Amino acid sequence: MKFFLFVFLVAFGALVAWSNPNDVGTMAGNSKSDLKMESFEVNLLWPFYPGGISEFRYLIPIGKSSSFQDGRVGKLVLGLYSDYASKVVRTDEYGKVSLLAFKFGYRYYFMSGWQVEISNNLGWRQERNRPGVDKENIEGISSRLWTMFGYEHSLSPLFYLNYRLGVGVHLYRSDEYSHLEKKNVAGGDVNLGIRF
Repeated sequence: MKFFLFVFLVAFGALVAWSNPNDVGTMAGNSKSDLKMESFEVNLLWPFYPGGISEFRYLIPIGKSSSFQDGRVGKLVLGLYSDYASKVVRTDEYGKVSLLAFKFGYRYYFMSGWQVEISNNLGWRQERNRPGVDKENIEGISSRLWTMFGYEHSLSPLFYLNYRLGVGVHLYRSDEYSHLEKKNVAGGDVNLGIRF
């Protein structure tokens, strides 16, 4: 985990150093019209580390036209999330967990590629063969709120990378073992995006 954090921070610092500090109010290397574009993102990191997690996001610009002019833009976040991770994310006290969820939230760009996002993963959670539990299958609705802070770096007018760090807060689980869920989880991700 320490190695992952080190690599993430070095990559994040390099991207910030490459960005143009005179670009405040726009995405680094892009015109303000890029802020008006819809985009699709895929998480590049989580399928490999910790493994077994996939996340896809569709972002739709919302707000007044004046906000696009000064670079402050909000985007509606819609997406899909699946979690079948076991080795790194969960210890031996868990059974085999799977989660399929919808993602919805809001992302706000406040200057030169910097952004904050609040989104909720709401879906169906299943856990099989949990040690020390009488039930073979534990099933129910699950909700986790993610707050992420990061930087979006353009690779071209259409493609970009998005580096973020944040925390996920457990909101709800409908089964009788919800008290066993981790309340707060730190996370970081790297996403590839395409604008259209």
